[in-house]
Amino acid sequence: MIKRFSNYIYKACSIFWASLFFIGLFSCYAHAGTISQEIRPLCNQIMTNIYDDIFAVRQEYKELGQFGGGSFFTQEDEKIYSIEHQYQSQWKNQKPFEFGLTIVGIDEPNPYSDREGSFSFGFSLLDVKFVGYQSEGIYKKSFDIYKPIQKYGKLLLDEQQKHLPLKLTITSAKKVFKIGEKIDIRVTLENIGKRTLKVKNLDTTTLFFLYDNAPWGATEMNSEKSRGTKEIVFRPGEKMSKNFTGSSFDKAKKITIFGSYIQTFKGVHPSGVLSVRVQE
Repeated sequence: MIKRFSNYIYKACSIFWASLFFIGLFSCYAHAGTISQEIRPLCNQIMTNIYDDIFAVRQEYKELGQFGGGSFFTQEDEKIYSIEHQYQSQWKNQKPFEFGLTIVGIDEPNPYSDREGSFSFGFSLLDVKFVGYQSEGIYKKSFDIYKPIQKYGKLLLDEQQKHLPLKLTITSAKKVFKIGEKIDIRVTLENIGKRTLKVKNLDTTTLFFLYDNAPWGATEMNSEKSRGTKEIVFRPGEKMSKNFTGSSFDKAKKITIFGSYIQTFKGVHPSGVLSVRVQE
């Protein structure tokens, strides 16, 4: 059971992840691809947001000092924005710091596969993926393209959940808990698809919870403990719920709990998030 739980945690972290050139060389151009019309506006908005975030911190990093010398432009409406940036220091024998990023169809080749530090992060239910590259930083404090990817990649994760036949929600009777108080939650699984499914009941073997990318202990409430995992015929529109008691916190803060269900669709777990506040 521990080994199985660890595997679930690994998958959840992988989901969550697991998520540009001084000398004035900057470009933001349109990338053609096979991304559906439905998802294109979101992809372009994400790329715009990432550009804006980088532009906002350009004075904090020497290698971003002249970021933004170019502007967005598209050749056709259906293309996705791409960002590329390169910075060459005054030391000629030092490699330039550079990175690039765009979003393409999940079956398309990575246009940056031959670049140093190339990467790819896919969203299988949306048939899209981030592709890009980033060279090794040249200063002690260097810009990291992964941070805005993680920030705005959550928008794709949220959109991906809408394409699952199962919806997982996590709620609590109150939004504020005291320090040291157990966190009581209610987990609900709903069949929002059009087909009858076979699923497993909700318990500590079919659900896992994370807080701050680490396992968050939660147990079934005594009155609702199950007698083992069972397979259930789950018809469209049906719901099932279970109450759990989770670990307390010893400091006042806002906490966000991530929960996920064992069953996957194209490798994606139905997931939910709950945010509450702990105070004295």
